[in-house]
Amino acid sequence: MGPSHRLWLAGAALTTIAGLATLALDVVARAAPMHADHGGVHTNIFVVPAAGGRPVRLTNNREMEEDKLAYDPSWSPDGKRMVFTEVLCHSCTSGIHVMPARPVRRLNWLGRPIAYGFHPRWSPNGKLIVFVGLSGGINVMRPDGSHRRLIAKGGFANDGPTWSPDSRRIAFARQETATRWRLFVVRADGSGLRPLTSHRVSAVNPSWSPNGRRIAYAQSLGRWQIFTINLEGQARRRVSNGRASDSFPVWSPNGRRLAFVRQEGNANAVFTVAATGRGIRRVSPRSMIAVQPAWSPNGTRIAFAGDHR
Repeated sequence: MGPSHRLWLAGAALTTIAGLATLALDVVARAAPMHADHGGVHTNIFVVPAAGGRPVRLTNNREMEEDKLAYDPSWSPDGKRMVFTEVLCHSCTSGIHVMPARPVRRLNWLGRPIAYGFHPRWSPNGKLIVFVGLSGGINVMRPDGSHRRLIAKGGFANDGPTWSPDSRRIAFARQETATRWRLFVVRADGSGLRPLTSHRVSAVNPSWSPNGRRIAYAQSLGRWQIFTINLEGQARRRVSNGRASDSFPVWSPNGRRLAFVRQEGNANAVFTVAATGRGIRRVSPRSMIAVQPAWSPNGTRIAFAGDHR
């Protein structure tokens, strides 16, 4: 699929976010959403304790005839704000927004976008946000949307940027063929682009470890499975146990655990697991479909994009 500018979501409310996670597994995070039979679809950003518990809804997209979709959460380093992507209608371009990291309940809760694109990620030093632009390239900008710069482009599309802990480098996935994705690393100024994984396997969803030594990612082995590698693309370690399709790994701030998305039939849920692959815990409620986990800076909470079944 060629790049477009919006997240793909399933047609019915029950599988709204399942479509998103299926999309993540295929790493095509940019096709137009589909209408549900009953009208529009809606998704929101939720926050839940890292050990699991009652989720708190942050955004205020209500069920209505028009699509309203919030996804791609990423915390500011101080934990006070969150950058995310919002789609306001079926044919609307995806806008990147910043909001306080607390619930909003007013009807006109959404401010003006700071940019248009998707998959924004706040740098650890708080100075920049990296995102995928509408043309499919990797861009950086200041948190107010100013000083935007294209730092990487090429292939059919680029996706899933993640910062190194020193905020100097960015890892991301690039689509090189119709079915093959490869991980790359580039400096934040756009120099030093180099491949991280082999062109022989499809690798997506990179996440940089807090100590800067390893990158977690999802690799296609029939089912998507989570691995980690060092910065030379070597010393590969398997985290997933092969029993389900796992994607979207994200390191905890202390580097001990990974949050990830597991596909369960037609639904998807957020789990955490030790970096060794042991101690899997479900985080999102069974009453919800959940994807795109993001740890809070203090490691006590996990944000995700989701909807009730």
